Amino acid sequence: MELNKTVNVEDLVTRFKREGHFDRLRKLVLETFKEKESEGFAEQLRTIAETELEKDPSLKMKDHFRTAPLIAGAVDRTSLYENTMENIKNNILSQEELKVNVREAIKQLCYKETDGHQET
Repeated sequence: MELNKTVNVEDLVTRFKREGHFDRLRKLVLETFKEKESEGFAEQLRTIAETELEKDPSLKMKDHFRTAPLIAGAVDRTSLYENTMENIKNNILSQEELKVNVREAIKQLCYKETDGHQET
């Protein structure tokens, strides 16, 4: 039997988000990051902050509302965020388990969208 009903991609994305699949995957990625990457990220962040405080010891005396943006600027001038995102892409988002979860969720949504008819 041929499938006459097509699935609108935008509707599929909306349903993917509405039904909580996106949030579930986001949480999975975050947990994996915490387990595998966060320690190195935090250590690099500490090193940058300590370096800035060594360069300008007066930052220790300033209100933290003024100091935080200065240190954040120092972090922005490094490649920490870019390197971390690259590590996330290579080490977390490329995991087969995550890909399988996405494929299965999309299959289920397509199945529901086509009223339970499967392509043959």
